[in-house]
Amino acid sequence: NYALAYAGLADCSVFRAQAQGGGEEAVAQADASSKRALELDPNSAEAHSSRGLTLSHQHRYKEVDAEFQEAMRLDPTLYEAPYFYGRTLQSQGKLHEAAQMYERAVSIRPDEYQTLSYLAMAFQSLGNKDKLIETSARMVKAAERAVMLNPGDSRAFYLGAINLERLGESAKAEDW
Repeated sequence: NYALAYAGLADCSVFRAQAQGGGEEAVAQADASSKRALELDPNSAEAHSSRGLTLSHQHRYKEVDAEFQEAMRLDPTLYEAPYFYGRTLQSQGKLHEAAQMYERAVSIRPDEYQTLSYLAMAFQSLGNKDKLIETSARMVKAAERAVMLNPGDSRAFYLGAINLERLGESAKAEDW
């Protein structure tokens, strides 16, 4: 009877469906778990965010917006809602809206290198070179801090390399 546990199970099930080949079983588990989280606590920002992530994976975009918006209304400090909403918007080609969501997520977690990388990608796609350079530089600093704390963070290295390349630092990107 714990909504946050069901929300977490929904998120993990979506990630399993996306990256681990969990298939329809994982999608069904995400759907059931996110619904159960909302039944247990309809005022849980995390439950609404998990439902939004689940619906996004199912390409049910008309329903996604309401869930992520409700999550952000309920808890403006919840990082996952604007981050995953940004990813959803970007996958639909809504780059301006995605950039706004990534900026909101970055305002919550300024050192989250992954979000900064997606924000830089959005600015690159939008042709905003100044914002691209500024964001890529911030991302590289965040990635450097991440690898100092965890030298085995391969994601920080490869996203850092991509952003170093965006900054024209090809030799350092290759080292990374």
